[in-house]
Amino acid sequence: MRYYPCHGYEAHRSQPPRQLEALLVERNVTRAAARLHMSQPALSAQLNRLRDLFKDPLLVPAHRGMVPTAKALELIGPLRASLDQLRGTLQSHDSFSPATAKLTISIACTDYVETVVVAPLIAALRGKLRRYAWRCTAFRRQG
Repeated sequence: MRYYPCHGYEAHRSQPPRQLEALLVERNVTRAAARLHMSQPALSAQLNRLRDLFKDPLLVPAHRGMVPTAKALELIGPLRASLDQLRGTLQSHDSFSPATAKLTISIACTDYVETVVVAPLIAALRGKLRRYAWRCTAFRRQG
């Protein structure tokens, strides 16, 4: 089975690193929250969780915005490199094209559904999706 990552998955799994990156770049919780399309209180709460995780304040209030601590400055390089690698990996899969993909599609259904629905569907798509292999298997109720 092939896995095609989507931005929703990437966004969910990489939130804390992305949030930390935005905070360290913007040095302002409100601007970082706007950049991440989230509320300022939610990002502020995440900053507190990150502070607990790293056992460091990471950003301290200053006259304008916030100033990163030595620990935060130490983290920004490896953090950015990791996120750039993740972004590059995910973007390399953005070029998926159903018309040129070589896949096998397996459908389990009753004989009736195969005749009435699946066979016409395959006939309609066969010309557009030439590299697809189609396989129907009989659906049998367990029990």
